[in-house]
Amino acid sequence: SNSDGRVEAALEAAGLLQYFDVVLDSALVGVEKPDPAIFRAALEALGVRPDEALHVGDLYEVDVVGARAAGIEAVLLCSAAESPDHRCRTIRSLALLADDLLSGDRAAS
Repeated sequence: SNSDGRVEAALEAAGLLQYFDVVLDSALVGVEKPDPAIFRAALEALGVRPDEALHVGDLYEVDVVGARAAGIEAVLLCSAAESPDHRCRTIRSLALLADDLLSGDRAAS
């Protein structure tokens, strides 16, 4: 996340930290998205290759562009009110993405 170093504490306070294997915060890594270095740091921390990863974000210029620069497939999360003009895979909710991934459909739109 592009943040100020408090993401892990915020997740802990919300009772959500247990659901994350790794938490990367740009203030602690030293680079911000869309720099591909932060995406590579995430891959390294998780022990996965770019072709084994999927990045979901809500900002095209930051999330999709950065992930693609690191060789990672990206999905743009858009609300129903948004109509993205970008050429990328989009989803309307994380629940829909989970359904697609569980069914083996990597072409959600």
